[in-house]
Amino acid sequence: MALLYDLHVHLDFAKDPRDCALALKDLGLGGCLSCTVVPEDYLHCLDLLEGVEGIRVGLGLHPWWISDGRATRESLELFLSLAPKARYIGEIGLDLTRRAREAFPRQSEYLRSCLHAATQEGAVFSFHSSHAASALLDLIEQTRLTDRAQCILHWFNGSSDDLQRALKLGCYLSINQRMLSTKRGQAYSKVIPANRLLLETDGPSEKLGLDDSSALFEDLTDTLLVLEALRQEKLADILADTSVHLLKAANIA
Repeated sequence: MALLYDLHVHLDFAKDPRDCALALKDLGLGGCLSCTVVPEDYLHCLDLLEGVEGIRVGLGLHPWWISDGRATRESLELFLSLAPKARYIGEIGLDLTRRAREAFPRQSEYLRSCLHAATQEGAVFSFHSSHAASALLDLIEQTRLTDRAQCILHWFNGSSDDLQRALKLGCYLSINQRMLSTKRGQAYSKVIPANRLLLETDGPSEKLGLDDSSALFEDLTDTLLVLEALRQEKLADILADTSVHLLKAANIA
C-alpha cells in the first residue's frame, strides 16, 4: 500500500513536535504539511522539525488568532518579513463564523497583505475558509495567486458553486474525518477529481498538547477508507502521488 500523507496537520500543537513527527514516520506517514497559526510558532516549528524527511512547515496567520487578538500587528509584520522566502504558507484564510465574524474586515486586510507578500514562485498554500469561501476565492482571483502558486482549501464547506469555482481555479481540496461526517462533505468528496483530493487530520487539538501519533495516523487511515468507500475506487496511490508533488513542488530536495 502507498504511504499516507497529511496535507494539513498541526504538529506544533503536540507536546513534542519532533517526537510526534518521527513516530508518525515510523507508522507509515510519507510526509506532511504542518501548518502553524502565528509566525512565531512557524519559526519555532521550523527549528524543531529540521531534518525530518518529508515534513514541511507552513507559515501561518490564522483568522481565529487575528479575530481574538492573539495575532497582533507585530505578528503580521513578522509574517510579512518571512513570507517572501517561505515555500509553504498555512494556515491562513478567512472565517465568518460567530466566533470570528466581527473581525472580518481585519482578517481581510491581513490576508490581502499576506498574499501580496508571499511571492515565492511555486509556493504551496493551505487556506481556512469557514463560511467565507466566496470571499476567499475572490482574493485568490484578484491576486492571481493560482498563476504562481498551488492552493489547497482545507476542510472546505462552501457552496457547490464555490466548489466548482475553486476547481476551475486549479485548487486542491484536503479532506478530513469531520468533513466526511456531513452530507455536504460526503457529496463534495464524491465529485472532486481524484487528482485534486488530499488527506488531512487537522490535528492534534490545540487544547490537548498530546503526542498521540497513533491516533493521528488512525484518523488519516480511516479518512482514506471512508473516502474510498464513498467513491467506490482505490485512491491511495493517486493521493500519494499528488501529495508528493505538492510536498516537493516548492522544495528543492
